[in-house]
Amino acid sequence: MNLSTLFTLNVAYLISAWFLFGIFHSILASRFVKEKIRRYFPELYTHYRLLYNAFALFTFVAVMAYSISLSGEWLLKPSVIWEFTGLMFATYGLLIVRVAMKSYGWREFLGIEVQSELKLAGKSLKRSGLLGYMRHPLYTGIILIYLGAFFYMPSFIHLVNLGCVISYVIVGVHYEEKRLISTFGQEYQDYKSKVPALFPNLR
Repeated sequence: MNLSTLFTLNVAYLISAWFLFGIFHSILASRFVKEKIRRYFPELYTHYRLLYNAFALFTFVAVMAYSISLSGEWLLKPSVIWEFTGLMFATYGLLIVRVAMKSYGWREFLGIEVQSELKLAGKSLKRSGLLGYMRHPLYTGIILIYLGAFFYMPSFIHLVNLGCVISYVIVGVHYEEKRLISTFGQEYQDYKSKVPALFPNLR
């Protein structure tokens, strides 16, 4: 097997790994699966978000470890300018993720703080902080982090990672918004019409 064929296979495996990550991530986050867990395994359901996040982290680390093990052709000539650009995008991405977690409540988001059914039933649509400027700031931050990684190390592998992440975000936003519309109805439709999904209006 020549190096070109091996590289092509490795890229195919990487894309497949991202695809499987997205599939399992979406299925386990679906209302259908959550309802089945709640009905048949109520004790497990209490800690489902924490277990889900742990599984997501484990599989994400596995995909990234495989990605790091690969070497690919550099698409841009390495320079201080590209490194600075990459660090700038990644830093903005990390800051957006950090600030967004304050809007969501990081203990609740990670599943460390278990909410009662009564509190969940009375949950309201959050629009504070960054959620007043973009509907999915965590996705925005993740895209910027991977964009920064590409500019810092502009290899074909990092471009594949960026493309897979953007593809997953597009699909994730679609299904997440369907769930939010189902939960909040016209209130979310009005919010959606006023606030952009990923990047705030510059006006």
